[in-house]
Amino acid sequence: MLRILVCLVAFLTCSVVSAQKKGDVNEDQDVNISDVVVTINIISGSNSNKFDGDVNKDNKVDISDVVAIINIIAGFGNDDNPGGEEAIEVLSPKRTPKRPVEEK
Repeated sequence: MLRILVCLVAFLTCSVVSAQKKGDVNEDQDVNISDVVVTINIISGSNSNKFDGDVNKDNKVDISDVVAIINIIAGFGNDDNPGGEEAIEVLSPKRTPKRPVEEK
């Protein structure tokens, strides 16, 4: 009985420790600007740690992961779509083309 209890506690402890917030690249249990910095360092090759910066799970670490983290911090998106389509429009609004200059 004691062995079963010890195994159950060990399993639950491992489950809790391995649960990571979406966007928490540096694994400090918080999604903040530090995660953005770590991801940029991963992209630039200056981060020797083995953090997983692929936040949007497209099998590459690039600027879209940085945008996804910023969107998570800003409260856009959800677990399935951390960037959120609405965030793309808010953070990079469509610009209206300028009117052509009339020639005199």
